[in-house]
Amino acid sequence: MLSEIHPRTVPYEFLGPPGDLNPTLLMLLTSIALIGGATLGYFLWGLPGWVTFVSNVLALHLAGTVIHDASHNVAHRDRIMNAVMGHVSGLILGFAFPVFTRVHMQHHANVNDPKNDPDHFVSTCGPLWLIAPRFFYHEIFFFQRRLWRKFELLEWFLSRLTTAGIIWFASSHGHLGYVMNYWFTPALVVGVALGLFFDYLPHRDFQERNRWKNARVYPSAMLNILILGQNYHLIHHLWPSIPWYKVQPAYYAVKPLLDTKGSPQTLNIFNRQNIGSFLYDVLIGIRFHRAHIQSYTQRKQKICCSWKISISFQNCYANKRRKREKLLVSRQPIGRLSSIAFWKLENSCIELMASDAEVF
Repeated sequence: MLSEIHPRTVPYEFLGPPGDLNPTLLMLLTSIALIGGATLGYFLWGLPGWVTFVSNVLALHLAGTVIHDASHNVAHRDRIMNAVMGHVSGLILGFAFPVFTRVHMQHHANVNDPKNDPDHFVSTCGPLWLIAPRFFYHEIFFFQRRLWRKFELLEWFLSRLTTAGIIWFASSHGHLGYVMNYWFTPALVVGVALGLFFDYLPHRDFQERNRWKNARVYPSAMLNILILGQNYHLIHHLWPSIPWYKVQPAYYAVKPLLDTKGSPQTLNIFNRQNIGSFLYDVLIGIRFHRAHIQSYTQRKQKICCSWKISISFQNCYANKRRKREKLLVSRQPIGRLSSIAFWKLENSCIELMASDAEVF
């Protein structure tokens, strides 16, 4: 009874990537259709410029959620399809999918760390109205930290070559103005929206490192539609394997747990205490942070905790291998079953790590 009132973790049915023709794939197809229809309409059917602009802004906005879910491997159960969705949505946005993925993983691993969280720079090193150009820092961070794996450097090169090819083709045929006005400008508009709702608002004031408090939730049915679940950003950080369209119901399933942990569940900017700092961030937005110097005891706790987490991972994945071997020996089908079992196991590993990580 108590476990129903105060769940220890999110129910397993919310976890894991969907298959077949799922909402994320439909979102990508809608984005492609909007861009294709707007472009053809502009050149062939005299579609008004403002309609083309709004259509492309909406298309890029949808693509932002697709690449985000693809970076967590929850856009599609098929890994190849997931990668294709990530690369296509990245091309629409002008991002390189490997850069977005690796840099975003660093954000999850180092939330609100001024030195190691790449989104910390995006959110705090300038005014909000200039947040979109700061996303190019992700590319710098990617190469500074040498984050690529296997063929991802080649994937980055091909992605950038494709983008350059589109610009060259448009320029050589006299359509560079279309690219500037109806691709780059919508990308800047969407970049401001992504920076505001993905980076700035969820993590403000950029100080908290506790996993239950380093992001926030601000429930709203309307915002859930407009920004596609990003107002439940803390849920995403706690359980990254939840697809975007399940984040809202997952929040209500674990709300009692968040209440007990003291997780922030309001936007908390439109009050007398915080409105001034918010306006400062809109207009100027430069923040200064002191380096956090750990005491000997804190370093010792962190080393011990890291050792416990390492052992937890080893035990979890050892159990996964044993379960898979049993399935193979018994000749049971392991397609969908093994996929579900994997996400259950991953969540149990995360839960075990979280209980250890609360030491510090």
